[in-house]
Amino acid sequence: MKRFFYTRRAAALVPAAVFLAALCCGCGKLIPSAREINDFQLITAVGMDRHEDGGVTLTLSSKKGGTSASGGAAADAGSAPFLLSHHAATAALAFQDMESLTDKHIFLGHTRCFLIGESLARDGLRSCLDYIMRDMDVRPDVRLYIVKSRSAGELLAEASDNEEFAADRLKSMELDARRASNTDIASALDIAAAMEGGGAALIPALTLKAREGAASGDTDKRRLTFDPDGFAVIREHRLTDYIDAADAPFVNLLRGRFYNAVVEVEDARGAAAALHISRVKRSYSLEWENGAPSRLNIGVTFHSEIGQSRPESGHEGWHKYAAARLIRDGVGRAFDAARESGADYLGTAAALDMRHPFRFAPYRDGWDDIISGLEVEIRVCSKE
Repeated sequence: MKRFFYTRRAAALVPAAVFLAALCCGCGKLIPSAREINDFQLITAVGMDRHEDGGVTLTLSSKKGGTSASGGAAADAGSAPFLLSHHAATAALAFQDMESLTDKHIFLGHTRCFLIGESLARDGLRSCLDYIMRDMDVRPDVRLYIVKSRSAGELLAEASDNEEFAADRLKSMELDARRASNTDIASALDIAAAMEGGGAALIPALTLKAREGAASGDTDKRRLTFDPDGFAVIREHRLTDYIDAADAPFVNLLRGRFYNAVVEVEDARGAAAALHISRVKRSYSLEWENGAPSRLNIGVTFHSEIGQSRPESGHEGWHKYAAARLIRDGVGRAFDAARESGADYLGTAAALDMRHPFRFAPYRDGWDDIISGLEVEIRVCSKE
């Protein structure tokens, strides 16, 4: 019996021994051969545009250049960025075809952002999100941006140069989002979740402009850059409207995503000051009449400090009143624009569902219609 046990154990080790022997002699290539890092083209930014034939144009961008299939240098390694464009019926097919246009393996695992042209966004983002979420290399938390009034490929081609690379500029914008509150971060996963059930979402918008000090109409690539320009309103997977850059901080405030901002205010006598606004909190609550919502109350509290002020600043504490007026007017504009659009991209329904979980439940599905005729009161106060 004991001998039989050892015989069975030895027999079980035979397949493992055969497998190891095959690996040692290289027979059959049982595992894929390893690739060196230099064999990869690490893509950090991707542009997606609608082609005139109805397909999709992909523009891939990375820092280091590669070699094209024709043998010519696509870009000098370590100098000019790698740019490659191709169009096909779908994004997946375009990416597959692009593998034959360079001598390296194109890898999207390091991609930080997808830039989507305005024309494609107006046609619909469903196919874009489907490709991003299904591709095995692309990370679901990749950042999304809408390129305002032009194509994503043009922006990548014009704004990328030795001095400023597109992905680096977008990374610095992500850091600035928490310091200026004039933009935000939107991942593909968040947008896809918000789109379920016909929802609405906001994607940061980009615009190409001349750098400070450049002459008007200058087309030198080294004098071009891009900046955040408000938000693109996405409803039912389509671009429907834009939110101006001036109103973007107040939209972030109503979404509960306001961090810091520096604003300039004036009193009745014209005294000016730069105020640093921080620790902003907003709240939503409903007043009820006969069991139905009758008024929406929006409360905002903030803390402000004078960053710079002239000597004739007026009475003490005037800047707090000026900041409160500024916030109230901005919040009013942002909320009215959201209500007129019929898209709850501010998240009021979700906030009220948490505030009034039982009373609000019957009105959640038809909230977009209810809020359009609801009385709204905005209260803003400064914290000491």
